[in-house]
Amino acid sequence: MKILMAIDIREETSWMLNDVADWAARLGARVDLVYVDAFGNTGAYVLDAKIYALLKAELAAERRAVINRLQEIGDQMPAEVRGEVHALSGHPVDRVLEMAPNYDVIVVGTHGRTGIRHAMLGSVAERIVRRSPITTIVLRPSVPAEDG
Repeated sequence: MKILMAIDIREETSWMLNDVADWAARLGARVDLVYVDAFGNTGAYVLDAKIYALLKAELAAERRAVINRLQEIGDQMPAEVRGEVHALSGHPVDRVLEMAPNYDVIVVGTHGRTGIRHAMLGSVAERIVRRSPITTIVLRPSVPAEDG
């Protein structure tokens, strides 16, 4: 069995990693992690060559940092369930769903926002659930996010 766990490296993920690692161990599954940033085409409209070069170098450094952080998170998983890490660019929902056919289940976390925060920020998890061609499990931390 293969599990795809979509995470946000900017958020605390240990609560989710522990749960998914336990499930994976019981099921004899492997867990691949995926993080998608939305900055893949940043700079496409920059006409100044010097600014473009600076932006490209900065994005490359940020990409290395993302990959390193994702690998650190992946290394927290027990070796027997640890799979690959994927650092992608593009629209998070689309990129996760492109990977879905290669997996048995997708696991995503949610902040549990409601009200105006949900309306303004939307929910990647909700959009993945609505469009996923495979079973999707949504986890939320034991302490719900505050609504404002």
